[in-house]
Amino acid sequence: MAVGSPVRAQGTWDRKQVIRITNQGQSADGRRARGFAGSRPKARGCQGGSVSSAIADDGVLMRPSVVDRLTDHQGRTVEDFKPQQLSRVMSERTAGQLRSAMVTVVTGGTGTSAAVDGVAVGGKTGTAQNGVGNSGTPYAWFTSYADDGNGHRIAVAAVVVDGSAGRADVTGGGLAAPVAKAVIKAAFGK
Repeated sequence: MAVGSPVRAQGTWDRKQVIRITNQGQSADGRRARGFAGSRPKARGCQGGSVSSAIADDGVLMRPSVVDRLTDHQGRTVEDFKPQQLSRVMSERTAGQLRSAMVTVVTGGTGTSAAVDGVAVGGKTGTAQNGVGNSGTPYAWFTSYADDGNGHRIAVAAVVVDGSAGRADVTGGGLAAPVAKAVIKAAFGK
């Protein structure tokens, strides 16, 4: 997957559950989507999550997925979505170096608000310019991975757009990392 390319998810989605973002940066309901790199999207949240996922998976990029299976009303599996490898995007060595750096961001850097007890979390914080000449309130973002040490790993990317914080208070660690933390805690039952 290249930055700026569309992301395809498996399955059928109810429009109330998911707002599909097109390659042009327009959401299905007409609202403008913003990415990590300013007013013209260059990378979107799902792509940030895919980068973190590849780093966590020793440099292997997997097809992004939202669900692992569909069940009926009695909890019986109707359809499984097996992980699909897309490509190797970096060496294992590079992925290990990036994991180490991302863990440092969460254990003692700008992403400490994403730390979850009992879960190894690595992340990268950031902000993105907004508006002509960066005249609007910036966007805060945080891309991460989490590993519970028992074979369960997830990648989470959070982008906060038009948050209520003042311009000077918009940071990935301050606004987006706590969103990722909430998702990680929910995923691991913490």
